[in-house]
Amino acid sequence: MCCGIRLQALMRPIIAIPALLLTAALAACTVIEPPAPRSDPRDVVVDEAVAQLDRSYRYRGSDPTGFDASGLVRYVYARCCGIELPHSAEAQRAQGTSIDYSRVRRGDLLFYRLEETPFGELHVGIYIGRSRMVHIREQGRVQIEPIDLPYWQRRLEDVVSYLP
Repeated sequence: MCCGIRLQALMRPIIAIPALLLTAALAACTVIEPPAPRSDPRDVVVDEAVAQLDRSYRYRGSDPTGFDASGLVRYVYARCCGIELPHSAEAQRAQGTSIDYSRVRRGDLLFYRLEETPFGELHVGIYIGRSRMVHIREQGRVQIEPIDLPYWQRRLEDVVSYLP
């Protein structure tokens, strides 16, 4: 009997170790649910625009191999919202709903007159909140830039919304 008790005492850790390993293995296999898809189209537009950061400039480009400013906007809106925009900042501005700058929201489009003449080039960027936009300049890369800089404030011509 004395030997039987010792044998049982020795067997307890041997049985406990596989049980602990099984518990650990099952815990590691726990299924983690992916995050819920974002349903606010404004968030989706901003997320997609930010996902294009550091992409290269390409004249008349409208896909991730290279963008120009209106091509970036066109790509993001088509991919996220199914909204087919023209490949021209002037036409994008004309088709959207003009809103007051004080009502700008994430995902709205900001239009700037780059040259100080009425017929200067029109530039477009996507407002992402906190006084910043995603845009691309000629020969540059897709970037985030503050819009409260004097350079941009002087050139702001319109704010347009396509989103509810």
